[in-house]
Amino acid sequence: KPEPLFNCIEVLKQKSERDGRGTYDAIIYLTPDGELLNQRICNALSLHKNIMMVAG
Repeated sequence: KPEPLFNCIEVLKQKSERDGRGTYDAIIYLTPDGELLNQRICNALSLHKNIMMVAG
């Protein structure tokens, strides 16, 4: 049931905007069968100001 996770993300997005940090440049869902997080991806992500990584 994904609703609690989606609700949490929406609240965090609103809080970030309200606090003056702006929107998230990327929201990344980590999964066991997704793309391997490697140095190339980390370098690309480091160029973003505000990212959210969701695991679990």
